Amino acid sequence: MEIQMHTMPMESLIKLIQLQLDEGGIATLTVTGCSMEPLFRHRRDQVTLIRAEVKKGDIILYRRENGRFILH
Repeated sequence: MEIQMHTMPMESLIKLIQLQLDEGGIATLTVTGCSMEPLFRHRRDQVTLIRAEVKKGDIILYRRENGRFILH
């Protein structure tokens, strides 16, 4: 089975991700940017998102007031 990858702006993707997570599913995204190096490398690593209670030490995806998404 061949896995197909598609690229789209996060703004277009966020509604699909929210639906998936609201239904108890997961979403996997490729990391872009270098703020989490060396743990995650730009366009090399992927993260899997789940909806969960946030606790100390978790890596979270959030949206800044300016609309940008941050993984930290």
